[in-house]
Parts: sequence; structure tokens; C-alpha cells
Amino acid sequence: MTKRRLNVDLDELVVALETSFHEIHHYLDLETGRIIMITDETDWQLEEIYDEILDQDGNPTMPLAEHLQMRDDLQDWFKEALIEADLVAQWHGSRFIAVEPEGPHEDYRDMERFIRTVADPDLQDRLWRAIGGRGAFRYFKDVLYDYPAVRERWFAFKAAQSRQRALDWLEWHDIELISDDAP
Repeated sequence: MTKRRLNVDLDELVVALETSFHEIHHYLDLETGRIIMITDETDWQLEEIYDEILDQDGNPTMPLAEHLQMRDDLQDWFKEALIEADLVAQWHGSRFIAVEPEGPHEDYRDMERFIRTVADPDLQDRLWRAIGGRGAFRYFKDVLYDYPAVRERWFAFKAAQSRQRALDWLEWHDIELISDDAP
């Protein structure tokens, strides 16, 4: 199988993979490489519009764009979001693929991996204890607050881990990244 070559904004893909709000969904456009964000609100509004413009057989009585042009109650940016959501609805699985969020387990594993790189045994012990129970993310950051150099190293480490997961996600979907900042 040949890989699809796409210019994807890796930072946007990282955000999509790390956004775990149930009301926000991300999709990769396999033609343009763009990451599309669709909210539940946009989906609900689109369903209401479909109810207005589709006949009994599900055929449109007028094009969506034409219907939206007549709507003065919607902001232009929201009309554009509705058009994108409609495209995703029509072409999901062929032109658009869902970018499913990773969940907090990857963040936790990043903290574990990072702690193993900490040379100071006392700090390492404090970090292990910080992630040992509820509120692990907060306690981890609280401990690092007192160690600015280590905290900066954590941010760089976390960014590198997130970037690698985005590259792995593209690889999993047989997509070759083509962009100026590709590694």
C-alpha cells in the first residue's frame, strides 16, 4: 500500500490528539491535510438545517450554502463551520478521518518516562510520590514549580513526546508528512 503524502500542521494534529472534550471532534481532511474541528453545537445546528432543507426522501430542496446565505441569524464564521461539518458528514471515512483523542493515560506515561530521566534521586522520589494518587497531574506540576530548569526540560520532553505521537498517528494511517518542519 502506498502512503498518502500530506502537508499536515503537526501542531494542530497534536492539539487534536490531546483534546479530550466530548463536545469537540477533530477530523483530518485527506485531500488538503487540514485539521477540521466540529463541535456538538455545530452538529446540532446542522441537523436542524437538514430538517429544514431535506425532503421526505432525504434529498435537499436547496443547496446548503444557498440556505445559509439567506440566514441573517448566523455569524459568517458559523456558516463556514456548518459547511465544513456538512462536508465531513458527507465524506467521513473517505475524505475525512476522525482524529480520536489519546486520553490522559498518555500524559501519565509521559510523566513516568520523564521521571526516569531525572538525575536527582530526591527530586525523582518526590515526582514518583506526586503521581502516586489522585491529582497526579497537579502534584507533578507543583513539584516541578520549585525546579525551573527541570520544569523547562519537562515542557520540552512533553512537546517531543506529543509530536512523536502525532507522527506515529500519521504513520498508522499510512500518511507521509510533507511540510517544511518535518523531521
